[in-house]
Amino acid sequence: MKGGIRMNKTYLAVLSVIMLLALTLSFVSAEVTMTVSDLSAMNGNSGNIKTTRSDCGSNQTNVNHFNIGEDVYIHGDQFATNTYEWQIEGNDNGNGNGGASCDPGIVVASGNHTVTVRNGDFCFYAYTVQPNDCGEYKVDFGNKGDNYRVIPEYGFVAAIVAILGAIAVFYFVRRN
Repeated sequence: MKGGIRMNKTYLAVLSVIMLLALTLSFVSAEVTMTVSDLSAMNGNSGNIKTTRSDCGSNQTNVNHFNIGEDVYIHGDQFATNTYEWQIEGNDNGNGNGGASCDPGIVVASGNHTVTVRNGDFCFYAYTVQPNDCGEYKVDFGNKGDNYRVIPEYGFVAAIVAILGAIAVFYFVRRN
């Protein structure tokens, strides 16, 4: 044959097997990659959470200070559709000896929440800050976390100071 390359049948068979193997490996590789990313999404690795108020972040997305009586909402995004455990626990400074919260190491609220929307966004009521709450609280959702602080209420202390101040003023005015 002039100017042409002659290929024998064995060479063509080996080339066909190599091409078939490469094609099969590319499909297997894509499937393994998808499975690994699906597993990390199922574990909640791709999402994040924030604490917020009842507007669920439309005014202020990440609220870290709450007053007594305010409702705490957990707002998350980019979570895989799944059911996740959540809890709010008084911070104990990580040493188990208390100090950062009035409820060190005590779970004040917990439950399960199912993320059903495809984009993984959610927002739900979790807890109302109680009169005896103070300090810092940890919020865990799946394997993600956030924290918030309870602003102490000084109403009682302010009332005592005002009464004592009024008595002092009355005493000094009467004395003169």
